Amino acid sequence: MKAMCFVLIGVVAVQSVGIALARSGDHAAGLEHYLQTRALWVAMGNRRGELITLNNIGIVYEDLCVRILEGCHVG
Repeated sequence: MKAMCFVLIGVVAVQSVGIALARSGDHAAGLEHYLQTRALWVAMGNRRGELITLNNIGIVYEDLCVRILEGCHVG
């Protein structure tokens, strides 16, 4: 049981680093951490963790799209 707790703490730590990187503007590194985290959640069979991570990935892509659109000046 202790081993599982340490694994869970590790996964949450990787997710937290992804959050910090994405919020600081390093979207690529944030996404990399999210993808690693998602793979770990899947391996653990933790659907809730996987879905939270997928949501975070969506937020990063949404932020990237907004930045791109703000950079486009039409007409």
